[in-house]
Amino acid sequence: MVLTKHIKIENKSETQVIKKTQKNIYKCKKKNTLNFTIGIQEFKKYMEESNYCSAIDHSTRVKYFTKVLYKELGYPEKTEDYKIKPIHIEIFEKHLQEKINKGSISVPTSYVYLLSIRHFCEFLSIRKVINFVYTIPQHFRSNAKRSNEYVEVEAILKLINSVNSRDNAIKFRNISIILLILETGCRPIEVCNINISDLNFSERTIILRSVKSGQRKLLLNKELIKILKLYLSTRELYHPSSNSFFLRINGLRISRKSITNMFHQESIRAFGYKYISAKALRHTYATNAIDSGTHIEDLSNSMGHKHWISTYYYVNKNVNRLLKNTLIYNPFIMSGADENANKNPK
Repeated sequence: MVLTKHIKIENKSETQVIKKTQKNIYKCKKKNTLNFTIGIQEFKKYMEESNYCSAIDHSTRVKYFTKVLYKELGYPEKTEDYKIKPIHIEIFEKHLQEKINKGSISVPTSYVYLLSIRHFCEFLSIRKVINFVYTIPQHFRSNAKRSNEYVEVEAILKLINSVNSRDNAIKFRNISIILLILETGCRPIEVCNINISDLNFSERTIILRSVKSGQRKLLLNKELIKILKLYLSTRELYHPSSNSFFLRINGLRISRKSITNMFHQESIRAFGYKYISAKALRHTYATNAIDSGTHIEDLSNSMGHKHWISTYYYVNKNVNRLLKNTLIYNPFIMSGADENANKNPK
């Protein structure tokens, strides 16, 4: 995975890492407390060394967890020393459940937060700070591993127009990434792995690759090819240091984190809040393909799914979406038959 090349990993033995971690994190060991500020930094490093692509996201969610604790327990946010206990996780679960009840977050989102807490507990257990194992409650796990987000055409156009209104060349790169994911349903890591040689403009093809799905070649439409060529004409402005097609401002290969941040920033700019993500566009691609009658096997291959069950997930969610959108046209409801059904039979 190309992303791992940009993760700085110190070449130290496991014993050295553990000793340094114990020395830095648990300065307050005699008080049986945990320094969250240093602990989260070490947790992030641990996740990176374990080759987790979303190490930063996990550490950010743990920071939110500590912020909730400080608020609920009356401790100031700058308090550094605090020992994590099962009761603290229960407080956080209650906080997430209240947000679910209010409609602020979805069950899948709450699961993602608790997944980060579980990783954090595993990290603390390895470092011998805690002696309990955290298991995410079933009511948070139900249908939580995946969420099918669908973005309407109007919202996509608004996002693209907002990006296009920028007065710098970076807009061509950002629009290219947005449309490439929407056109192919590729993963952000596959965008990171694209090299210049993977694009054949005359044949209008692109090669996508990742550890998860291997390698596949896809056909692109003419409009997207034109936009990719436009970005390529501005690529030298980044002072490239590799043959990677998409680059960061410093000339290095773009990373998954950079793509996530790009979607976040462009969504804030277009809508005022985080709305459209790379994952949402990938799901939108799948839903649109199903709506247009694409065969399930072809869709599975184009999305890089190793197992058909992953693709069937989109079909099931798509059926639910169609039923929800067409429910108002139910002839029984429109004809008033439901009122007759509520009357007691004579």
